[in-house]
Amino acid sequence: MSSAIAESDPESESQIIQTPASHTFLPTQLQLLQENVEIVKAADNVKRRHKLIKSIRKQILALPESKNLSVEVKADLARAVDSWFSVRTRRSRNTVKFVKVWTGRLVMYEENKQRVNELKSELFEKARRHGKEPTNAFSYFQQAITKIWDEASKEEHARYGNVAKRWNKEGVSREQKQE
Repeated sequence: MSSAIAESDPESESQIIQTPASHTFLPTQLQLLQENVEIVKAADNVKRRHKLIKSIRKQILALPESKNLSVEVKADLARAVDSWFSVRTRRSRNTVKFVKVWTGRLVMYEENKQRVNELKSELFEKARRHGKEPTNAFSYFQQAITKIWDEASKEEHARYGNVAKRWNKEGVSREQKQE
């Protein structure tokens, strides 16, 4: 119902909730919204949430109180339902957005950082001695890792792979995090 109609009934004013779309919900409409808010929040994706909201919107429009409304007021009611849910079902922004995925090669680097960095510096200096003009030593980082990875045995590759799987599943050890 529009707010003009609700204002004419002083008893119903205490039970009516105002929404951002300037629409006032009646108690039965509000009850239907509140009963379904957790279901909409729990929906696993946007498409599912939109379908649920559309279904609830249809239920509200099918209520006896909503049957005799004009087309304009029904459109306002539909917008108000969408607005009501958008305010109350926002997704948490505290979700993890980026996660480091460990590979055997990265585990090898973590366990041999000093050796990789020494080899990187050696490759950088060697390139400078041969007349190349590298911009920085980091340009040789991947070459250093590849060289050490290629020198490792198949058993070491398997061990690094197993450690990577464990780190992906359980997280990095406390000692490793402190480095």
